[in-house]
Amino acid sequence: MKRNGMLLLLFLTVFVLRLQGQEMYDHFFSEGKKWVYEQRVLDEDGWHDEESSIEVKGDTVIDGERYCKTYYTDGYRDTSYLYLLYREENRQVFYRQPDGDTTWKSYDFNMAPGDINLLYQMQTGKSDLLVKDVDEVSVGENTFQRWSFFYPNYSEDIDQVWVYGIGSDHFGIRDPHYDLPWVVDGSDYPRIVENFKACYENGQCVFQSADFWKDSTTGIDAQLIGSATGRISLDKVCDLQGRRVGQGNNVTEYQGNKLPKGIYIQNGRKFVVK
Repeated sequence: MKRNGMLLLLFLTVFVLRLQGQEMYDHFFSEGKKWVYEQRVLDEDGWHDEESSIEVKGDTVIDGERYCKTYYTDGYRDTSYLYLLYREENRQVFYRQPDGDTTWKSYDFNMAPGDINLLYQMQTGKSDLLVKDVDEVSVGENTFQRWSFFYPNYSEDIDQVWVYGIGSDHFGIRDPHYDLPWVVDGSDYPRIVENFKACYENGQCVFQSADFWKDSTTGIDAQLIGSATGRISLDKVCDLQGRRVGQGNNVTEYQGNKLPKGIYIQNGRKFVVK
């Protein structure tokens, strides 16, 4: 039921955005799409800055599945080579080595607030990284869905952010849980540290690293929750600290008590009780 509610609200969000001239960004891979990274290089001459990128160039079919080919360009070494093969299915991102026979899942955008990040759990064996919020952020003519994660046992601070169609705040398209992939060299010179900088499509910048932290597009969220109340079976209501304070269609009351004034979350959307 929770998933059905999220899908219905996503449909309504897309409808309202189009009325307002906004488009919901709805894909990960297209020919020529490029993720650009800052390279911080330490060699015998000291620290200096370079740039690297991962770009979609062509595709291939393996075991009946179509994968996008991506090529990594190393600005420091002035080289380029086939990097990884990617595919997207059911709002999940999968990848494999060009000469490998194992497929890994790097992103799953079907999670709701309060869900455990199962990909992190698979990599580390720990179950303490949870979805804190799911909202939208507008960049140019596009609106992107955004997931924030935190460790509630340690801090309320957001630890990492994912955006559908882009990836994560430090890693871009790369797997955010696999062996610190932004560090591409070890202890000997040169040492190279990479962080996501921007994403380009059709030669235009569609998203930059700072956009991960833009203010949420909250007006549409509140309108959708308000219009849905009483007509759609919705799931648990949480406060901004992730604590459950409500359930079901009546989002303003819980166990007979009226919710205090404030901002709450239901099915990844914020709404206001006045």
